[in-house]
Amino acid sequence: MLPCDLWLRIITLGVIVGLAGCSQSASTGADRLDRTAFGRPAVFRALPAGWHQYNDRGVSLGRRGGVSDTVVTSWAFDRSNRDGPATDLPRGEALISVLLLRRAEGGRSSPSLCRGVKPLAGYPRLRRLPLRLPQIASGTLEGRPAVAEYRILGRVARGYYLEVRVDVNAPILSRALRRKLQGALSALDLPEWPQYCRS
Repeated sequence: MLPCDLWLRIITLGVIVGLAGCSQSASTGADRLDRTAFGRPAVFRALPAGWHQYNDRGVSLGRRGGVSDTVVTSWAFDRSNRDGPATDLPRGEALISVLLLRRAEGGRSSPSLCRGVKPLAGYPRLRRLPLRLPQIASGTLEGRPAVAEYRILGRVARGYYLEVRVDVNAPILSRALRRKLQGALSALDLPEWPQYCRS
């Protein structure tokens, strides 16, 4: 997995819900880039009835890279909960979080990030879609040992690293819920990110 400074799930599960519809910028000053050097967010083109999607508007990509977040809840999440949906996951419900990450270790500035990301152990290049929900949980949701977590990690060409986490608050994942989760993953649109910055 990526180092902790790259693993920004707290953004995904907390801030994004309060700031849904607001963009994030990971570069300032000299790192500002051409207007077209912009990374679009992941988008679910279709979801089961009653499910909800929250995402940012994408991210400006500079020498410090960038992060974009998308969250799906199978229930009507109370957005006034500043701790995010992970703390509010009801029994029998599911949460999907998608992170697109282009970062260097320590969050440092690196010109190489203008050309995208490099191969990284544990993040194999994704060669086919749609994503498939794993048959077996990878672990549990941090701080909630009763919540099973299914993980998909990969690299989308040189564009970014991908982290998809599917959390299910149920002792057994039912066939019906698995079908809905797979349907959502099958409708996930992963964007292409540019591989340059302004010179």
